[in-house]
Amino acid sequence: MKKAEVQWTVGKFGTKWTGTPRSGNPADYKPKNGDIVVVYLLPKGAKLPEPPTAEQALTNISDLNGAPVSGTATTVPGGSTDTTVTTAPVTGSTQATTATTTTTP
Repeated sequence: MKKAEVQWTVGKFGTKWTGTPRSGNPADYKPKNGDIVVVYLLPKGAKLPEPPTAEQALTNISDLNGAPVSGTATTVPGGSTDTTVTTAPVTGSTQATTATTTTTP
């Protein structure tokens, strides 16, 4: 049996998984939007597979208590921007929330 060691890699949401090992400390990595950072404890040279639920987890991510976010922005004459954001109902609720803000330069 081979001795396991800490290994890590970075993938990108929506792209083919390469599993290319990275060097250095994963704590020093600065993640970008859509990055999938994975740390493994596997023997050296082992394949670094994509976690089976990584894409699903990022598809369902949100910052509003589990409610997916969708939004639209419309620029109106005069340079102001109306932004409407609607959140789906939070689990256990049937009411969606909509908020519109207007930004004027």
